[in-house]
Amino acid sequence: MIPDWFEAIDHAARLLKPGGLIGVVDFYVSRKHKEPGRDHHGWLTRSLLPLWFGADNVFLSGDHLAYLTQRFQPIALAERRTSIPYLPLVRAPYYLFLGRKEP
Repeated sequence: MIPDWFEAIDHAARLLKPGGLIGVVDFYVSRKHKEPGRDHHGWLTRSLLPLWFGADNVFLSGDHLAYLTQRFQPIALAERRTSIPYLPLVRAPYYLFLGRKEP
């Protein structure tokens, strides 16, 4: 829902003092190839959920979480799923990220 998500994260990083904390919660889909220690979503999730969310200008990405873990020192990371209105059998993946700006 943020037009330039990467720029928004970079802007937040510029505002943070060294050692400052950032928290991000967002819907996402995993990358095609499993990353060590991360959840992996199947083809249906990676293909159909972006279409569903995109109808509301919400753009799911497999690159957001990777960018956060590169940009900030991860303190906590949880990957979860939640229900979606009107799609009772489908659960959308989301993450909770807490990171620290390098001193």
